[in-house]
Amino acid sequence: MKKRLQTVIMAAAVAVGLSFSANAESIEGYFRVQSALGSADGSGYVEVRGPLTTAPDVMKQDAFTKAGTVMRLRAFPDTYDGKLRYKIGNLSCQGIELFGAPKADYVAAIQEIATDINLDDFEAAAYGIQRQAREIGYISTGRVIVQALFQIVAERLDEEVRKLPQDVKDKFNTGETLGDFAKRFNQDVSANIDLHAYLEPVAENQYRLYFNWIDCAGVSEFYLANEQNKKSFELGFECMRQYMNGKDGLGSGETIDSAEAKLWKQWGYDIDKKYHDCLDESTGIYTLTYEKIFADHEVLYNWLKMYIERFLDPAKAPNAEILGINFKDFAAEMQRHAIMQGFLKYIPSIQEGQKLYLTSGRFSDGVNEFSTVGDMSDGEARFGLLGESQALAAGNAAIWNVLPIDETDNYFAIDAVGHRENKPGEENGHLIAMYVDFPMEPVNADKISFVSMSQPAQIQNTTLDNLGNIEYVVLSDALTTVPRRTAVLIETKTTELADNIVRIPYMPQDGDYDPVVNNETPLPGGFIVSDEEVTEQYAANMPLAMAAGDNAVSYGVLLNTPATETALTHLWGIDTDLSTNSVYDLTTREDKKSAATGETMRTPWFTEAATIPANHAFVISSKDKPEGGISVGAPADEEPEVATSVDEIGVDDMLPDVIYDLQGRKVSTTRPGGIYILNGKKIMIR
Repeated sequence: MKKRLQTVIMAAAVAVGLSFSANAESIEGYFRVQSALGSADGSGYVEVRGPLTTAPDVMKQDAFTKAGTVMRLRAFPDTYDGKLRYKIGNLSCQGIELFGAPKADYVAAIQEIATDINLDDFEAAAYGIQRQAREIGYISTGRVIVQALFQIVAERLDEEVRKLPQDVKDKFNTGETLGDFAKRFNQDVSANIDLHAYLEPVAENQYRLYFNWIDCAGVSEFYLANEQNKKSFELGFECMRQYMNGKDGLGSGETIDSAEAKLWKQWGYDIDKKYHDCLDESTGIYTLTYEKIFADHEVLYNWLKMYIERFLDPAKAPNAEILGINFKDFAAEMQRHAIMQGFLKYIPSIQEGQKLYLTSGRFSDGVNEFSTVGDMSDGEARFGLLGESQALAAGNAAIWNVLPIDETDNYFAIDAVGHRENKPGEENGHLIAMYVDFPMEPVNADKISFVSMSQPAQIQNTTLDNLGNIEYVVLSDALTTVPRRTAVLIETKTTELADNIVRIPYMPQDGDYDPVVNNETPLPGGFIVSDEEVTEQYAANMPLAMAAGDNAVSYGVLLNTPATETALTHLWGIDTDLSTNSVYDLTTREDKKSAATGETMRTPWFTEAATIPANHAFVISSKDKPEGGISVGAPADEEPEVATSVDEIGVDDMLPDVIYDLQGRKVSTTRPGGIYILNGKKIMIR
């Protein structure tokens, strides 16, 4: 049971309408998104910087080389109140799919997400679930998790039903198990919750991005629909009363104390006004029946908000354990994640069923200090959420320029990090090992070329007169088009960005999801997906590992990450032993003078890395490479520096620099009385 109980952070990227046109076309392609607030000075470009980490403050010139500013968008015309809007099917960047494809079988989906998750390691669990969810889509994963957890809890409570007194069983008997009841609830209620985001057109390429916050009216309607539904709800909560009994700090949810009632009033709901008859004046505690809670959707919404705060705020969470999870410890762990801190700050101001707009800046409503739903901006370069009237009042802060990626003034350009210069017999070149979430084609094939790192990325070695034994990576397979998520070495002739522009061709991919399909027959879980589209609409996990060579494997990451075994395992699912291997990232090594030309050489060189920059392809190979790394291509020899005198130095005085013998060979050990070259000087070891 513990293994199956998972928690996923539901993240929503949320982005006044024009008259509907029957000829409106879908929006499909790669785009940059810029706040109209920053368009005058060329700032305000949105960049995805990490899972659940996005900022709207990139300058235009910087955006050209940042893959985190390139977003794949698919949105489809829709009408609401006679006005045109676009329902977003896919919105993805940096390997993070915000919406993605729903799955028909939510139980299978939760089991897939939970695969190999170790709940004894909070970090591994959190990032493991996140890794799975960002492929399937955070929004559809949220729906899957909500439905699966509801059924899991219901099936667990079925075990408690057997422990109830017979008269209680008879009172709530409906002829169905709680597990079956959960399936009906999911199909009728959970599957119909609107978790989509919408684009409201303002002008050409300009939109407001919003989503509808959840309301509980559907739950209340389902509860009140018939006696069977009421009895099943009551049976479930009767089991909860029994299960929670005696567990410190955990009630069955029917009591609200005076502090919580005060909180409800701050949220805009006066519980005393409607339910004063439920108040015990001596204790200040309201006792509500579940019928009062579930029959009144406004009470239900605030009740749920209260419980979210109870279990996510370490100061309020009960010091109790269920299924091996201590709620106070869990809440403290959740507070380590900025998204959860922000979520708790959003809760006070978000009203049931509210229309929330994405804005540039963080806002307060003047009552709730940390709210982002309001009309007073603190000027921070981050996202905020505004209600409809405040979004209109905020003007350009809530308007987004959705700019197609093209080859003129909104292009993507390659910014090299490894440089080959003054190398005998070879032209100068500028390289980067990249791994991005979009396909690429050269605009000018004479100035830019692609070489695959997927096959074979093999390590070979050579012995040079002066450098000694050097390892180098052999690359092959020139590409005319780079598929998305392919480890590739890109070489340019110059460092001028205008010469290094690539085209990003739009093409279908796994995980494409059309939010409206023709088949109206719901599958298990209530999802409406036609049979022929089930496989196409399932976002399969893309393998991160590239094809292996004899003694090295190339990989890629889409977001900046520490080059540690923990980060590689948890964030990227890369299985490697860094006690025997190292991560090597491409950079430039500056050599001594070339024996052939007398000029200083600069060589593209994979060196051991503590951090992998975003969108880099890298090599994992054995530790302790000669010269500290791996050359790109066979390295040229270099001339040892001339030394004219001999200095004595003790072993304890030796610096951690490269030491050569008199034949110009690099040495890792020395012997007393030996003469070596250190930093261009001859030294004698005492």
